Amino acid sequence: MIPHSSPGWSLRTEHPTGPEYADYLAKAVEVLELTVRVGADVVRIESLRGRHGLILSDGTILNARCVVWAAGEFQAAIARLKAALWARQKHHGVAVVPSNDFSVYDRVLDTCRMVGAIPERFGHLGGPSPLTT
Repeated sequence: MIPHSSPGWSLRTEHPTGPEYADYLAKAVEVLELTVRVGADVVRIESLRGRHGLILSDGTILNARCVVWAAGEFQAAIARLKAALWARQKHHGVAVVPSNDFSVYDRVLDTCRMVGAIPERFGHLGGPSPLTT
């Protein structure tokens, strides 16, 4: 989280819910007076002279300085993916699902958190790291 700029900072949570994030984006649009196009079916994004060229399914090209992708709640998709991967392992004869076999971001970072190998400069004082970190 980046202090004073990320939704996690202003909402005081690392993983805001879908409705919380939607409210955050709506407020950002209002305060920053942004132009927003919802429901756009973007099929490709290309670099356009330091900006983003969004190519829509109907052939329209939008030129944007910034792009925010809001595609629904991430955690539900991850839960479905994990369940499918575990089912696949079971189908192939894996009797015990291994620990830390799936990582959204970084397996090394996940393992460090899991075993408490977090440098003091990050404010971790030892012991188990809570799942909410």
